[in-house]
Amino acid sequence: MIQAIVKKGKVLAEQIPAPSVSRGCVLIKVVNSCISAGTEISGVSNSGKSLIRRALEQPENVKKVINMVKSDGIASVYAKVKGKLDSGNPTGYSLSGVVIAVGEGVSNFEVGECVAAAGAGLANHAEYVDVPK
Repeated sequence: MIQAIVKKGKVLAEQIPAPSVSRGCVLIKVVNSCISAGTEISGVSNSGKSLIRRALEQPENVKKVINMVKSDGIASVYAKVKGKLDSGNPTGYSLSGVVIAVGEGVSNFEVGECVAAAGAGLANHAEYVDVPK
């Protein structure tokens, strides 16, 4: 499936595996996804900033990184940070679609039902999403 990923100041349409339905969730085939010009454009811009710029703007994260270096070593922390930056982040937080599968423990949704979903990290700009009921 195709999903919008924010990476290094750009939005990319990347091919990723489609999710399967999880326990307590519904799998939705997305029909419409809302793009917020303010919030999401800001996120795209921030993703293109250098590590130094981000560190200056978020000093609380610098402390976390220093503590991680002390406990895990610089090579490990560098690999984690680089991996996170290179992989990018899904974007989106508002969509509508059709339920195509219902997870175990979900009784108030049915396959074929039209639904809306919201929440950053859940209602992503993608062809399919697995969201909690």
